[in-house]
Amino acid sequence: MSTPRRTFQSTGCGGLILAAANGYVLGHAPEEIRRLELQAKFLELPTRHVLDQISLEKGMKVLDIGTGSGDVAMLAAEYVGSIGQVIGLDRNSDVLVRARARAAHLSQVSFELGSLDGAERFGAFDLVMGRYVACFQEDDVAFLQRAASLVKPGGTVAFIEPAVAATREASQPTVALYDEMWNWVDKGFDAGGARVHMGNRCVQWFAQAGLGEPSLLYEMAIGGPSSSLVEWICLLVQSLAPALERAGLAEVEDFGFENLQTRLQEAVTAANSQIQAPPTVGAWARIGQA
Repeated sequence: MSTPRRTFQSTGCGGLILAAANGYVLGHAPEEIRRLELQAKFLELPTRHVLDQISLEKGMKVLDIGTGSGDVAMLAAEYVGSIGQVIGLDRNSDVLVRARARAAHLSQVSFELGSLDGAERFGAFDLVMGRYVACFQEDDVAFLQRAASLVKPGGTVAFIEPAVAATREASQPTVALYDEMWNWVDKGFDAGGARVHMGNRCVQWFAQAGLGEPSLLYEMAIGGPSSSLVEWICLLVQSLAPALERAGLAEVEDFGFENLQTRLQEAVTAANSQIQAPPTVGAWARIGQA
C-alpha cells in the first residue's frame, strides 16, 4: 500500500497543522477527548513549574493557543486572579463548548474560536503560550514568530512540547507490550507528519525564530500498574490507528483494541513495572525590554 500524500488544515493550534490525508492525525473522537483529559493531569505539574519560572502574576493577560478543553487556560487563571485576563484560542468549536462549561465559574477566562491569524484583535499579552501544539505545525518557526509578535515588550512567549524521540526503555522491568505500543506511537506520529520530538530541539527552534536561547525545563511523568498512563497509551494508540492503517503500517485487528487495556494492565502488574510517558520540555523567552 502506498503512503498517501500529506495535506494541511487549519486548527486551534494557530495556523496550518500537519494532518494525514483525511484529517488531523489524532482526530476528535470521544476517546481522544478522554485521552487529552488524562494527559492534562500528568502535564499539570510541569505546566505549573513553567508558570512559576515565568513569574506569572495577578493582573496579567494571557493567551493560551490551542486551548482545547481549557486546562492550561484554567491553570493560568489561578495565577492572574480575578483582576487578570486569560483568553483560550482554538479552531474546534465543539471542544470550546466543553471548555466554556468547565470554566464558567472563572470570570477572567474567555474562549474564542479562531487561530493566531487575526489574534491581534485581542491586543498585546504578558504571556502567549501553548502546550503540545507547536509539534503539529507545518512551519513551527513562523508559528513561534507569530506567537511572539503578540507579546508586550518585556512579556514572555512559552511552549511546552513533547520529546517522544527521547522515550527509550519506557518500562522497567521491561513490559514488551508497553514498549511495542511506543513503537506504534512513533510510527503513527511519523505517518501523520507530527514533530513530536519538538521538545528535543527547542534551543534551535527559538534561535531560528530570532528569539535567542530560551530558558528550559525538562520533566517526565512516571507511574506503576495503577497509573493512568496505562489507559492513556491505549487511547493514544487507538487515536493513531487510522494513520497507521492509511500508511500501510498496521491493520486495526493487529492491535486487539477489545482487550488491549486489560492485557497491558495485567502485564504491567505482573512485572511490577515502572512505566513512563514521553519527557516534556518547557521553553520560554522574554520579548524585548520591559
